Amino acid sequence: MPLVGGELALSAFQHGYEAYGVDILKRYHALVSPREESFLWYFPDGTPASVEASTSPDALPTDGWGSSAMLMALLGGLAGIEDRGRCFDAVALSPRWAAAGADTVEVGVRYASSGAAFGYDYRCGDSGVEMTIRASESAVEVHLMLPPGERLSTVKVGGAEVTFRTSAVQRSEYVDFSCHVSGETRVEVILS
Repeated sequence: MPLVGGELALSAFQHGYEAYGVDILKRYHALVSPREESFLWYFPDGTPASVEASTSPDALPTDGWGSSAMLMALLGGLAGIEDRGRCFDAVALSPRWAAAGADTVEVGVRYASSGAAFGYDYRCGDSGVEMTIRASESAVEVHLMLPPGERLSTVKVGGAEVTFRTSAVQRSEYVDFSCHVSGETRVEVILS
């Protein structure tokens, strides 16, 4: 059930079980990809819901509320974007791409009605993580998952060193710092 799986994945990302969150998203992707559509639920063998097998007369097999939970796990959990204000003027940014083994990622979200947008490019290499964060005007609280086994040396925002702290969520290490984005801001998390 994507509704349950999405909530479980989001919780896993937020509470130090990021690899499990990634696993849930991968399994959901495997269910959705062959038909290129999402269903309200799936049977244990992977068969999607149907009108004939529906347990609710008011639910359609393609109702989106299950897939919306998976989308929230992807955007709020793995990509780590949480709008804490309005129109992305205050954002909690918690990228967890290290759990997925992703080295290069581009993320962008936008509100269709207002056009307000927030996005970032993420690159992880031998020397650390670089991000270019984009927003019209945003106060950003970064909570970035570090690659496993790596040690943090320095954090730079716009080329200048900033104060940071590290934190642990279960066995995962994170770096926490703040930055202001007006247009585009480059962040460097340098590992030793």
